[in-house]
Amino acid sequence: MTLGEVVRAAATSLEGVVVDAADIRAGAQTIVVVADDGSWAEFRLDPAVATAARRTPDTSASDRGPDWVRFAPAGLDGHASDRAVAWLRSAARRAGGGLDSRTGNDPDPCGPGSSREEEDGVSRP
Repeated sequence: MTLGEVVRAAATSLEGVVVDAADIRAGAQTIVVVADDGSWAEFRLDPAVATAARRTPDTSASDRGPDWVRFAPAGLDGHASDRAVAWLRSAARRAGGGLDSRTGNDPDPCGPGSSREEEDGVSRP
């Protein structure tokens, strides 16, 4: 599975979020752009979140602006997947969408079905 597949799959469960071939939108605002091959994604985040995100591994500034972060993990482990999904949800909430379309709640990134649970088999409350 690629980073792009992880992000797109997570986006489909978010209310008010539309997944297109190259980008993910909440309303009229593009919140994530994904590489054609799924190897990287750029997230539009709150500036404070973006600043913190750029201090984590495999990230860099984006040419799109100061509130965008480029994430190109060398390997897609559970931690990289969790960061990508958390940034997607943060971007969606910032743009006014992002609730789980099935429950109407803010999705739990460590709950059943999360990449961390799949990685180590441990369900987290």
